[in-house]
Amino acid sequence: MVTAGPPPPPRDPVWNGRDVAVVTVFTIGCLLLASAAAGLVWLIMRMSAGARAPATGSSSVFLLLAAQAVAMAAGMIFTAAWLDSHYHARFWQAIHWRRVSSGHAAAIMVGAVALAIGVQLLSRLIQIPHHLPVDRMFSPQTAWPLAIYGVALAPLFEEFFFRGLLYPSLRRSFAEGMTPAEARRWRPWFWSGAIALALGSLLIIALHRMQAQPVPVQTRWWLLAAVLLGLGAPLWADLLGLIFRLLARLRQPELLAIVITGILFGLMHSSQLASAWGPVLLLVLVGIILTAVRAYTGSLTASWLLHLSYNAVLFGLLYIQTHGYTNFHGLHG
Repeated sequence: MVTAGPPPPPRDPVWNGRDVAVVTVFTIGCLLLASAAAGLVWLIMRMSAGARAPATGSSSVFLLLAAQAVAMAAGMIFTAAWLDSHYHARFWQAIHWRRVSSGHAAAIMVGAVALAIGVQLLSRLIQIPHHLPVDRMFSPQTAWPLAIYGVALAPLFEEFFFRGLLYPSLRRSFAEGMTPAEARRWRPWFWSGAIALALGSLLIIALHRMQAQPVPVQTRWWLLAAVLLGLGAPLWADLLGLIFRLLARLRQPELLAIVITGILFGLMHSSQLASAWGPVLLLVLVGIILTAVRAYTGSLTASWLLHLSYNAVLFGLLYIQTHGYTNFHGLHG
């Protein structure tokens, strides 16, 4: 009598790249809706005030933070429901939200201080624009809300997506490759991405015109990218499959997933940094380190704690530099 062997271990992660695409499209859709609602509220506030509100006023910053928080929270809730309904997976367990010891937590926080200081030192060696778009958001009225969001909420949202969802999905894809049939299933997602990119670009253009601001040049390039993405969806899907098959032959899924997740993390912040290569490159480095910590510890909690502590150090240094968030002339020029 032949006895059955032990069942194979569950796949880690249980989801695949198309699940990540579903979450991404849903979250971007929520962000578009929330941003549109925030823009409408801002316009109503400006009209009811009877005076033209400044484009960089505190109200616009508050509304932007609220829109982002609502959209990202909706994305996390949707992900939890999606994983439960499709894979019967518990959300926090599936994304490896695991406890870290007090000793490891202390080491991570010390590492965050070293990382923040190291990034500040490196920033003196590479070309950094004097005034970045993100700098214009800071004022004595907005600094504390930005600090609270940047320490309490942004690391959680970003770690959830980049190190919780994207990194393990890329690691599995680079280990298994992608067949031509699997690549063809990506075509609708390229079309969806093109539509989302076009709608996002049009929303940005509308918001800038409502605030009498010049439309960023890169926004027009995003519109062009949306057109090319939509028209060439079959080609891009086949190319994606070919790239994953070639990279799978390197037999370095962990390293590739860490590096590419870090690159995407840096590029995600490029609009806040005027797409300047210096600060984007620094954030790519930070993203790689965060992902390496997630890979080494096997815990999303570890990379979240490093991210949170790193941001806290940066906001602390800014607090000192601006004399208690009261003098931002150095940032605004």
